[in-house]
Amino acid sequence: MPTLHIINTSPNMRTALQSCLRVMHEDDGIIFIEDAVISVKKDTPIAELIKEKILTGKCFFLKPDLEARGIKEESMTQGIKLVDYNGFVKLTIEFYRTQTWS
Repeated sequence: MPTLHIINTSPNMRTALQSCLRVMHEDDGIIFIEDAVISVKKDTPIAELIKEKILTGKCFFLKPDLEARGIKEESMTQGIKLVDYNGFVKLTIEFYRTQTWS
């Protein structure tokens, strides 16, 4: 049963992302919110971990959180989709369960 993994902390502060990626299945999705949106900047070590999962999973990031941190879309890892708050709610409905990683 597919899970939507919600990452909300910076990869520089915690190991939530690495833990999530270890247990994530092919049919799972992952969304980066709050300070976690900095995780998806391209050309970083964390981006390499994420790229492996983009090929098999569904990756999203919350556009309002990205904008609030002044991060431009052009600086993000390719293959990750932007969602707004309504899109986030839809994702929580589409996936069987959610798991928050802090």
